[in-house]
Amino acid sequence: MKGEVPSPGFRFTREEISGSLGDLGTFLPLTLGHITQCGMSPAPVFFFAGLWNVTTGILFRGIFRGKKNGYSNR
Repeated sequence: MKGEVPSPGFRFTREEISGSLGDLGTFLPLTLGHITQCGMSPAPVFFFAGLWNVTTGILFRGIFRGKKNGYSNR
């Protein structure tokens, strides 16, 4: 964003971790419903979802998190 200083490396702060886990409330129910309806094995689905999250975290040099909500104090 404009005026924001880019991070020199990985940041593992509480905000980064909570932001990365923020979409689990949407991801898990939708994924579990899809797995149940299609009769898929959950192991490959979650393995590749996790692999993709790690890959994007490395590529973008940080934890991939969802968008910020409007309720923060900053």
